Amino acid sequence: MIAAGQRVIHYKRGQRIRIYPIFDVHLGNLGCAEESFRHHISRLRRDRNGYWMGGGDYTDGINYTDKRFDPRALPKWMRPEDLADLPRVLFDYFIAIMEPVADRCLGACWGNHEYSMLRYHSAWSRWSDLCKRVGAPNMEVSGFRDLIFLDEDRRKSKLRIVIAHGGGWAATAGGKVNRLRKMLDDFPGADLALMGHLHDQIDTRKTGIDADDDCKTIIQSTRMAVMGGTWLRTYTQGFASYAEIRQMSPVPLGNPVIEIEPETLAMQVGWPMREAVVA
Repeated sequence: MIAAGQRVIHYKRGQRIRIYPIFDVHLGNLGCAEESFRHHISRLRRDRNGYWMGGGDYTDGINYTDKRFDPRALPKWMRPEDLADLPRVLFDYFIAIMEPVADRCLGACWGNHEYSMLRYHSAWSRWSDLCKRVGAPNMEVSGFRDLIFLDEDRRKSKLRIVIAHGGGWAATAGGKVNRLRKMLDDFPGADLALMGHLHDQIDTRKTGIDADDDCKTIIQSTRMAVMGGTWLRTYTQGFASYAEIRQMSPVPLGNPVIEIEPETLAMQVGWPMREAVVA
């Protein structure tokens, strides 16, 4: 786990700051809604108060040596010779999309698909290069990042984020919510917890009661956990994905946008990408 330090964000009172978690894109798979993902990043580029944080599985990374490999799942832009160095091809592809917003990256961790490439294809230097080129503090598996909001009068507030790609299995909505709430339990110092892996759009909150530092006033605080969604369709015309073979439930596409009021740290989640056909 990595404690990735602080990022100072200057703002004017009344402005809102937005966090764009990037999870489970799966570039390099025919089922990836790549055009929609690129539109999402274009929105981020236009958002002067927008920042992003990477939660892993940016690429699919399933090579011909993997038991899950299906040549029909390869996108049309990929050439057969690309399989000889799949980590380089896929990481460079992702980097080209994200480099224009490298100055607004808060950190990145890898997912299980990246880890497979790191471990079995000796792509550790490729991952380090990716982090450098997209401006990401390398958070590896999971980590903390503090945002320090500073207004024009030098008044400041702090939001602590914990992020991990996630793991395991949960097929029901209740099981997925429980995974999110467990993250809040495991990291009680975090105001915002981000995880992915389960390819769904869910957020949950936990509210606690405490007293102020002088123990004279009762205060209430609310923490939030958000599941990062996906850009990978479960069902795709023309081939059976590994998700379809396992009869996973279809999910809507898209990553969230989390809007933060810096003065109060109040947060709300939006899902700007809603496709008529679910993934």
